[in-house]
Amino acid sequence: MSGTAPSQGSSSGRRLLADAQAADARDHARNDSRDDGTADGTADDGRLRAAVERRVQRIAKAERERSSLLAQSVYMGTIAGLIVVPVVAGAYLGRWLDERIVGGYSVRWTIGLLLAGVLLGAINVYLFVRERH
Repeated sequence: MSGTAPSQGSSSGRRLLADAQAADARDHARNDSRDDGTADGTADDGRLRAAVERRVQRIAKAERERSSLLAQSVYMGTIAGLIVVPVVAGAYLGRWLDERIVGGYSVRWTIGLLLAGVLLGAINVYLFVRERH
């Protein structure tokens, strides 16, 4: 190949590369044994080599970027925290303001700040996901 080898941990990439090299060797042996003077198939070999290199690079990239279960759990936990913290903070702040300002039983500030927390949480998650992807 042209110097592009899959990463050390890429067993499927190495297997694909070995299969492509074996097929390449078979094609060369078949072309060398022809007596009818037809073309040796170098254009086909170049296309095959380029296709195999692209596939090996794509497999190696996918294996490097594959996230673990722990990474996915942390990602989902972060998203949950980005939603829950503003909602709970808004509810507590609203309840505290209802007790201090209005006095007695009122949910005016609680509901208002709870909804503001939901809106803020949704914006946080949108910005976080947009930044990650």
